[in-house]
Amino acid sequence: MNPQQLEILEQKSKELGQLIDKASVEQAGIFSSLWTGFQNDETLLIKLMNAFPPNKGPYPSPSDPGNVEYGWALYFLNVKLPQSGAFGKWLQEKLTNDLDMPPTTITGTDWSDWYKVWSSSGVVMGDGSLVATQQYAVMDLGWALAVIDFIKLQIGWETKADFNDNPNYVTIDSTTQSSLTIAIMGDWGAGNYKDGPSNSSPATQVMTAINAKAPDMVLHLGDVYYAGTSSEEQDNLLNSWKYDAPQGNFTLNSNHEMYDGGQSYFNIALTSGLISKYQTGKKNKKPSSYFSIEYGDYLIVGLDSAYNATGMYMDGRITDSGQLNFINAAAKTGKKLILMTHHNPMETYGNATNKLWEDVVINQDALNNVPPFMWYWGHIHNGIVYSDKAVTGNVLARCLGNGAVPIGTAPWLQNNNNVSYFTNSPLNDGTTNNKLRVKNGFAILTFDSSGVTETWYDQSGTQCWP
Repeated sequence: MNPQQLEILEQKSKELGQLIDKASVEQAGIFSSLWTGFQNDETLLIKLMNAFPPNKGPYPSPSDPGNVEYGWALYFLNVKLPQSGAFGKWLQEKLTNDLDMPPTTITGTDWSDWYKVWSSSGVVMGDGSLVATQQYAVMDLGWALAVIDFIKLQIGWETKADFNDNPNYVTIDSTTQSSLTIAIMGDWGAGNYKDGPSNSSPATQVMTAINAKAPDMVLHLGDVYYAGTSSEEQDNLLNSWKYDAPQGNFTLNSNHEMYDGGQSYFNIALTSGLISKYQTGKKNKKPSSYFSIEYGDYLIVGLDSAYNATGMYMDGRITDSGQLNFINAAAKTGKKLILMTHHNPMETYGNATNKLWEDVVINQDALNNVPPFMWYWGHIHNGIVYSDKAVTGNVLARCLGNGAVPIGTAPWLQNNNNVSYFTNSPLNDGTTNNKLRVKNGFAILTFDSSGVTETWYDQSGTQCWP
């Protein structure tokens, strides 16, 4: 972590320590699922690292529980935090004694040996996650800010923002406008920083490329890092959004933006001039996190899969009546329905749907077993075009979470019949730390009298699919 991140983490840790002092036994009990999740994440990280020399164990499979994204969490909270000083030691003891945090199973020797790998070129998880130390890669311990904020939310320091049932309806007349272009970027809110030899980050390069394409609208699928705080929403999202699309800018809610209860997303991002000036819902109401865009035969519906998500907001859900009714009404229009969510409705490998799919597609109060024409999502930090062999069948299913976070070539997606294309263009910036990196990117949908055309671009603006 850099000095600024350490200062923020120390302040958040102090606030957390004060809360733990007040936490009841009942409150402590709600953390059992969090600790279990972190244990699964740690086990997955250990298995990944043991798949390489000298151990050469089995490589993780898509069926293994856990998410490598938080595989470092228990080691950090148990070992690195108390090493930061007297206060860190005190906080670690609070987490252990008052909130029943389990010990880590990663040894100091393991961490030391593995850190040499992570601080070099790193290793790649099956879904493309880059386990390395550069900014926003898996072993960037700045992610600890998200963990601390989430714990604060559960204890009650942060409160959950109000959910606003005030959807934005945008209608564009296809008889007077012959085409509509929409740029889509996912997991993009990382701001600008020096990336290897480049003075501009992937997020900045993606925005520059979008600006050059001059689309009518821009739609962000969500995620502002590390924890969607007020300063991050301002700096990494709004101040970095250098293209004010003439017919609308939209940004979805996400797991990272819910770590402060969604306060900064709802009260800063959605109310900003960049986003709110396109709000056409009821007057004197705050903007909503879901919307629709109608053009010709198509209806694009942006949904909030994060507000009621589970598992540290990692598992997307849509269970509120407002959105379910909104989806149901959209389906009854007879338009070709294109869904946009932050969370994924199926697993990365493409062989199983999840609860979000059930909420939206199976639920009789939503689509009632009539799948949408197309579905774009982020959350998984990759760009994936699924084939009709995937469990979603004829739905044009797309993961577009490759807007900013460092990723590598995903082993699970190679030679996979469920996948037609995935992001795999080498970054090739000449540095050891970025040796395994592939280029980030975005997509543009073009609607006209002939239908809809998808074009995917890398961060330099070069077309990469189809």
